Amino acid sequence: MPVYNDERYLPEALESVLNQKDVELELIIVDDCSTDRTSRIIEQFKTSQIKYIRHNENKGQLDALLTGSSEITGDFVALFHGDDKILDDHAFVDYARWLSENRADGLYSDLVIIDKKSEVKKLSKAAKTLGKNRLIELLYRAGSNLIPDPFFVRKEFFFRSVLENYIKWNMAYWFNEEHGELSLGKVVYVNRPWYV
Repeated sequence: MPVYNDERYLPEALESVLNQKDVELELIIVDDCSTDRTSRIIEQFKTSQIKYIRHNENKGQLDALLTGSSEITGDFVALFHGDDKILDDHAFVDYARWLSENRADGLYSDLVIIDKKSEVKKLSKAAKTLGKNRLIELLYRAGSNLIPDPFFVRKEFFFRSVLENYIKWNMAYWFNEEHGELSLGKVVYVNRPWYV
């Protein structure tokens, strides 16, 4: 969870992660040199499940994600921002089970858009399938991602594709180039929005 001056939304974001049921979790928070009450709010929530890292200068979200990536020890990885919230308190355990049963690298869903009163406004629809033709569409859209951030992936896939593509190069995370060949991760759309 990269955070920067997120004091307004951070308590709800932290509660939504820490309220996940039937799963051991670690929450790695990288504070990108916030100037508001962000650090004090995190301190109020501090548990053994939270690892808090603070940058001494503002480096940007991708650098914060890179910093946090070096601390990952769990089997599955999800990306959250300080103003996001998980809608379903069984999302992690259900998705970990689903990935294990389906031998997939990861899954993603639509993103729920809410207003300042936490009322649902609309869905940001994700592409339902990912393939080589989607890469052409990605180029046509000048790199605008076809799927929003709500993804849940295996740790190996995170380090092989998400870290290398999305975090280091700000590109789509669901493909990779290996030995001169394009390879696509087995990343599957699920029709169960769980993230705002």
